[in-house]
Amino acid sequence: MTDVQALSDELNALIQAVAVAHESVGHGAVLDLTGLDRQVETVCAAARALPRAEARALAPALAELAERLDRMAADLSAAAGAAADGGGPNAASGADAAAARAASAAYARPRR
Repeated sequence: MTDVQALSDELNALIQAVAVAHESVGHGAVLDLTGLDRQVETVCAAARALPRAEARALAPALAELAERLDRMAADLSAAAGAAADGGGPNAASGADAAAARAASAAYARPRR
């Protein structure tokens, strides 16, 4: 297996993990995202270390990962806001809302 293929497999597994986590947010679950930032950082660093032509092959999957993280961050932020406002059926406790805000901040795409 090539480095690009191994990285692609790792990236796809990460995309699936984020998809599952995001789906859980929709069901009101409290997420433990410990280590996700390191996984994302590791995959991105590995992609940057590849020769440009090989890295380009990963661009669509990296863009998908970024988009999924952005959507999850937005939903976590909305859930934290709902909890802070007294919530709804999926309202989180104060500690859970704080964790959701922290996760949202950690995974939100920087504004340009």
